[in-house]
Amino acid sequence: MSKYVSGVFAVPKYDSRYIKNLPFCSTDCQKLKAVLKDNIGIEENNMKVFGEEAKDEVKKYDIIRATQLVCDKAQQDDTVILYFSGHGYAKNNEAYLITFDTKDDLIEDTAVPISRIKKEGSPQD
Repeated sequence: MSKYVSGVFAVPKYDSRYIKNLPFCSTDCQKLKAVLKDNIGIEENNMKVFGEEAKDEVKKYDIIRATQLVCDKAQQDDTVILYFSGHGYAKNNEAYLITFDTKDDLIEDTAVPISRIKKEGSPQD
């Protein structure tokens, strides 16, 4: 029987004077978590959630590791839902998720590349 597994990531706070905090992202996270749980029926043990509070410091490691865990938990017929609320960045045909610990002058090295998220979600041979 197939199931849903999900990763819900919000980055409401940034450790940068150049990247504006987005406290409303934590509300996005809370509301989506409730919808996934109450309306779709995703069980808590099939969810990884980061950024529910405006003070949360969601880091690159948090998103990469949680994505790995969610994707590893999913079986072939399962549906994986990954959601991100926060700043993004694009350069040279690559998109990035900006996290609390992203460095302004090293975005490509310290943010989460979308290609990495896609890699985690791809079937392994």
